[in-house]
Amino acid sequence: EAVLDYSEGLAAVRRAGLWGFISPSGELAIPYVFQDVMSFSEGTAGAASQGRWGYIDRRGAWMADPVYLEAWPFSEGLAPARSASNGRWGYVGRSIPPLFGGRSFEDARDFSEGLAAVLSGDRWGYIDRKGRMVIPPRFEAAGPCSGGLLAVRMRGRWGFIDKNGNW
Repeated sequence: EAVLDYSEGLAAVRRAGLWGFISPSGELAIPYVFQDVMSFSEGTAGAASQGRWGYIDRRGAWMADPVYLEAWPFSEGLAPARSASNGRWGYVGRSIPPLFGGRSFEDARDFSEGLAAVLSGDRWGYIDRKGRMVIPPRFEAAGPCSGGLLAVRMRGRWGFIDKNGNW
């Protein structure tokens, strides 16, 4: 019915409405038991069951029970996940419980080069891997870090800032 690209040696495949994973030889590696899945990243994959998302390992075992409204891929050891209790975004790590003292945001993006864009109120800023707001939320839009630069939009215009927030 559907297939995702191979990632970390496994490809997600949907059969009879449920998702599982196959190996490069086509053998079933993880049974078709999930409502939805994401590709593997850093040894984990987001997977949905009963309308909630969690994280599975390469054997298909739950690393984090499906308790999130959304669970995005791991990047630099952290993953943005949306709480089912309040609808806000936070981050989970390998130990899975919410990080940064449960600090949450209206939206959150993947980490790249040690920073992640987060929406606080109606503006975007950047946090570091310790959860500290290192570039205050003042942007209308914010992209990932690439080559030490961050694409941001302010007053309707796009530009680049460095990791210190300087234009």
